[in-house]
Amino acid sequence: VGVVGELFIGGSGVARGYGGRPELTAERFVADPFAGDGSRLYRSGDRVRWLPEGELEFLGRVDHQVKIRGFRVEPGEIEAALRAHPAIETAVVVAREDDGDRRLVAYLVPGDLESGLPSTSELRAFLLESLPEHLVPAVFVELAAVPLTSNGKLDRAALPAPESVRPELAVEFAAPRTPAEEILAGVWAEVLGLESVGVTDNFFELGGHSLLVAQAVARTRAAGYDISVTQFFDHPTVAALAPLARAREDLARPEPRSLVEIRRGTVLPAVFCVHASLGGVTEFSELAAALGDGQRFYGLQARGLVDDDRPLETIEEMAAAYLEEVLAVQPEGPYLFAAWSMGCYVAVEMARQAAAQGREVAGVFMVGPPHHELRKRQRRPIDRRTRKLLDRLDHAIRAEPGTRLAPAVEEEVLEYWEPEAGEVAALRAGAKQQLRTARAGLVNYFAETHYRAGLHDGPGAYDGRVVLYMPEDDPAVANEAVLGQWRTGLAREPEVVPVPGLHKTVIRGDGARTVGSFLSAEIARREQSIDEI
Repeated sequence: VGVVGELFIGGSGVARGYGGRPELTAERFVADPFAGDGSRLYRSGDRVRWLPEGELEFLGRVDHQVKIRGFRVEPGEIEAALRAHPAIETAVVVAREDDGDRRLVAYLVPGDLESGLPSTSELRAFLLESLPEHLVPAVFVELAAVPLTSNGKLDRAALPAPESVRPELAVEFAAPRTPAEEILAGVWAEVLGLESVGVTDNFFELGGHSLLVAQAVARTRAAGYDISVTQFFDHPTVAALAPLARAREDLARPEPRSLVEIRRGTVLPAVFCVHASLGGVTEFSELAAALGDGQRFYGLQARGLVDDDRPLETIEEMAAAYLEEVLAVQPEGPYLFAAWSMGCYVAVEMARQAAAQGREVAGVFMVGPPHHELRKRQRRPIDRRTRKLLDRLDHAIRAEPGTRLAPAVEEEVLEYWEPEAGEVAALRAGAKQQLRTARAGLVNYFAETHYRAGLHDGPGAYDGRVVLYMPEDDPAVANEAVLGQWRTGLAREPEVVPVPGLHKTVIRGDGARTVGSFLSAEIARREQSIDEI
């Protein structure tokens, strides 16, 4: 009771199959495990659950599930929640791909066409009463009626693209009044694809999400103002964020190319957390939020994800470049290096290089450390075939917008990572940011492979403290392999801390909170209070 599953139908009324479609028959008509007499069940494709009264509640279709920023989403669940609003008669929710950004769009028909829909602010607030944040659509589009096919079914292909205009919010439009507000409003309009943004508009009510936050922070810094990711989440209007945006007085100093301030604070030592294989750092926001009050937290983002910047091609180069930026914001130790997945190799190399310079390293904290079979180390991390592939990616990135890779090159790129369907579509459409992400993933794959193979014969195994936060829900055999690799590649036995989650999810939710509590205890033993820099 209450558990969601797919509806299977059995009994004498079940047909024998689809006429002339043996492959579809095999997929949908399966052996009945309850009968054992050769009869079959029909897989309906409907997602349902039993209610306490014995009724079945329909929750949508299995084949309509989509994936948005790592979350599996059932549009039917959102549609049902929207139809519960008294002002809405019909609701259709789809995932749209616009300029490489995959987002949920709700198409709504109001019960009273003359009165129209409630404001976006009201609709978001209504949905958040019953749905988590990631299930709330980014955009709400009003329709007089949903488009239908000739046989009366919903024509999803005919749903119009959302307009790039400011949505109807609960607040009136207010123009920027200060230079900081003008910069922020301009940046927000650019990343959200809107003509204008008011200073009292909520970034997330305008359709923003965590990935766009990272873009907005980077562009704001490039325009001469410093803000952190955490400040952005805590103050999601231009008017609230502008007073916190510090005019940068160090523009003559080289702009940090990897260091991203996730959380501003006065507590040292700071936590410096290294990116995974695709290079981004916004996924560290939950871990940063789980730390104690006033804790400073930085993410180290891969080079090559912004504008014309180029990726670094070896773990040693990454570690040296990132360490230089770390020392610029925290000249003295102790240093706390953290990482997730592939970034664990970079973090341990940063610690090795820092220790070689005589600097104090408090520890390397690996969240979901990776494991792959050790192979013979090649002389160079990138061979000729891969260099040619990277050259083609570079050409597409520098070319006119919309320039795409040749189909054969696309397939070759996709061999090295497992993107979501929306990311594949963006890559095939030539979206610049997706091309940069694919390039980062490719370079990091070979850098990781090359470094891992040399863990035993490199410049010297790291002999400092290493803590492995191992995902409890991963298969035991996988975790044993991870432990075996790191016990062999380190000079000292690593500490092991089990945390809830899988390798791909341990950086969020309960996993992030558990790691945060352990890190907070470690920081408390070494804590210093400093003046805000």
